[in-house]
Amino acid sequence: MRPIVKILGTGLTVASLLGCAGQGDLGRSKPNEFSFVGGLGDQLAVLINPDLTHGLPMTDEEQQLRTLAGNIDGHVDTSSTNLLERFSILETEDVGDKAYYRFLLQAHSESGVGLLNTFGNDAMRDVTMADQFASLSIAVTGADAQRLSLVRDAMAANSAVFSDAVDVVLRVENNGNVIDQTVDLLDQRLLEYRVALEQAAFDIPEGDLIATIKEVLNMLEVSIEGVRKDAARHRAVRGELFGRRSTELPV
Repeated sequence: MRPIVKILGTGLTVASLLGCAGQGDLGRSKPNEFSFVGGLGDQLAVLINPDLTHGLPMTDEEQQLRTLAGNIDGHVDTSSTNLLERFSILETEDVGDKAYYRFLLQAHSESGVGLLNTFGNDAMRDVTMADQFASLSIAVTGADAQRLSLVRDAMAANSAVFSDAVDVVLRVENNGNVIDQTVDLLDQRLLEYRVALEQAAFDIPEGDLIATIKEVLNMLEVSIEGVRKDAARHRAVRGELFGRRSTELPV
């Protein structure tokens, strides 16, 4: 995956955020007060960047969100022979939007039906992962809204207290990056699927299977749109900390 440690839209640098001092907690000691699942957050206290978010454990949903985003991105054990490894291999080839169909042709050169069955299974798997990711991103967005509400209230009482919340704000930004990047990944995946479907319909005379895959891709498009709306909600939550209202927040 691409790096996910980055400040988006705050208009502040890390150096300026670190300029003051204080003693806020904001969910550091009890991370799962900001979890809608609970249970494993303290054991799964994995930091995305110890230098910037030191001492701030991940909630259950944050950990699961990153795991699922990694699965969608295709970074898995190279001993695996499943879809994720195949996309990881394809990323090294300069074949553009035809990458997925080229893999199908190589793997199923003897069977058009086998190619279409693999295609349909792969696309359906992405529908499932996108829906799971959307559920997690909703939970993460709700938790981040609670976190930033506490930061906003503290800033209203004492502007210097913001320096206590640097790790919290950066974590929220990182969460948003994960969601935004996953939307981009899914958009690219759908584009490759659309290209593959168009080519398969020309090459393989299996109208029923082609129609079934087309329906699955329509489902995937709907699922991706759900994640896209979650990304917009998260951007709105981040913007409100600094008084910027988002015009793209879904109703």
